[in-house]
Amino acid sequence: MSADGEYVGVSTSEMRTLGKYWVKGSSINSKRTFLVDRLGEAAAESLDTFLSDHGAPQVLEASWYPFQLYDDVLRFVAREFLGGDLKRLRDVGRHSARQSLTGTYSVFVRPGGFRSFLERSAPFHGRYYSAGSLQLVGASGDDTSFELVQEGAPIYTEPDLEVACGFYCEAAEMMGLWNVTCEYEYTETGVRFLLRSSSAR
Repeated sequence: MSADGEYVGVSTSEMRTLGKYWVKGSSINSKRTFLVDRLGEAAAESLDTFLSDHGAPQVLEASWYPFQLYDDVLRFVAREFLGGDLKRLRDVGRHSARQSLTGTYSVFVRPGGFRSFLERSAPFHGRYYSAGSLQLVGASGDDTSFELVQEGAPIYTEPDLEVACGFYCEAAEMMGLWNVTCEYEYTETGVRFLLRSSSAR
């Protein structure tokens, strides 16, 4: 935060020097896109006001911002537009998956290729979070259930994990799985996700 109380996005090199826990500005801005697409420009403008009131009047896609600001944004979206139900943030995660996997990362989407997607996309975790890792640690023989582990971040919060579940479910269904569910639990070192599908298409 700058001397005048505003969050100023930092570069990757600055982020590494400063330490702490950061998320990419694009992760914050994607929540604005969700509001525009689902609820219209007025809803997005209310998020703009919230960000300005919390010291972040301008969020740059490629800069890094404190994780706490990101968590605050998710809680604001849930409180103001999703009836206060954090689990409904999975809709936000699903929206993010559709946006990114039909755009920048469409090359990763292949029918029947969700396992490969998880194996290849794990390194991208570091593009959006300054700490922690994501790893596929187990999968059923018929590729209808998967176990993922996130470790190494200083904090894990329910809003962020609900968004992650929604992202994984939508990605799996885009790649041919049916009715995907996601559960997670905290472990001593991070979080364990379990994804299950009723069947492959």
